[in-house]
Amino acid sequence: MEDSEIIALFTAQDEQAIAQAEHKYGRGCYKIALSVLGSREDAEEVVNEMWLRVWQAIPRSKPDNLFAFLSAATRNLALDRLAAKGTEK
Repeated sequence: MEDSEIIALFTAQDEQAIAQAEHKYGRGCYKIALSVLGSREDAEEVVNEMWLRVWQAIPRSKPDNLFAFLSAATRNLALDRLAAKGTEK
């Protein structure tokens, strides 16, 4: 499925949007989170949180490059998680 079709699904708030985006880009987003956090469990939680945030954000902002949008969201959430873990110690 093309990115424009996936973005249209997100815009229409169709639940297939997450499934299609995850099928196409889920592994890449997971790798990004894992490389930042170093923990499989934390990476999975970050990716799940990213899908929720993207679900809420895309109707307002239609990205030109879906993978770049997902990657940035994943990286930012992973860095936030890393910073929070640092303050807990």
